[in-house]
Amino acid sequence: MRFFLDVSERFLILIFLSQISNLNNMLKKGEHIEGTPAELETLLLTDEKAMTFFENLSKSYKQGYCDWVGSAKAEETRKVRAAKALIMLQNELKTLKT
Repeated sequence: MRFFLDVSERFLILIFLSQISNLNNMLKKGEHIEGTPAELETLLLTDEKAMTFFENLSKSYKQGYCDWVGSAKAEETRKVRAAKALIMLQNELKTLKT
């Protein structure tokens, strides 16, 4: 009888668990975060290039970033997502899907 998981089995379990947690944090269809989350707004104020790029995005792309950052339940998660969003905006990525 084996008690340990090999690397590929652990990897699959981690993917599965992350997908479950993402489902719990997702907004329902048609729901959106209103306005720009404070965590994202604060970081955008520190980077003019990212702010300009964000402001020039279409409403739907902006909403994607705001929904992703703002839908996190924990403040720490919102901060981490905002930091990741800032990097993506600095690299002029319109969408979260990379």
